[in-house]
Amino acid sequence: MRSRLVLCLLLTACGASAQPASTTPDGDPPVADQRAPSDDPTSHQAPRELPERGYVTGPARPLPSAGAEGISGTVSVLTGDHMPPDPSPGGAPYASAPVHVLRGAHAPMTVLDRAAPYYVGTATTDANGVYRAALPAGTYTVLIEHDGEPYLNSYSGDGHWATVTVAAGQWSTRDIQDTAMATF
Repeated sequence: MRSRLVLCLLLTACGASAQPASTTPDGDPPVADQRAPSDDPTSHQAPRELPERGYVTGPARPLPSAGAEGISGTVSVLTGDHMPPDPSPGGAPYASAPVHVLRGAHAPMTVLDRAAPYYVGTATTDANGVYRAALPAGTYTVLIEHDGEPYLNSYSGDGHWATVTVAAGQWSTRDIQDTAMATF
């Protein structure tokens, strides 16, 4: 009880309120909750709780590995200290990693819905971290997961994740290295 009283006194002294703010510190209205209310008569979908953090959802769509064209590459994980003067090279193969393929360019996202129209499918790496996904000619975003969240540390100049283009009759290469647990 005493700690609550001290908190209220501190909030009052700083001009803050224990009640939810009706505006942000910049004077803007707060962003509305994006959860669909269950009592909304116009909603034709069941309410869905938004995640606390990123995740991948929806049914898996395995991609074939054989075909005339597609994307192949290696997925590795880099951990530890990579500061000069002696940064350690390489990374360990990421075995059994899900490799997600999206149609077109995409800004970084925290939720990846495998039922979305832009989602093409999933390839899985082998014991050496190698994957192959047979795909028709086009432009794709290829990413992996880190702790269950969509992950790619390669960006284009406009803030989108880097893409890879598949030409008719050719295989393109996209290597991915998970550096989330490395220090640079």
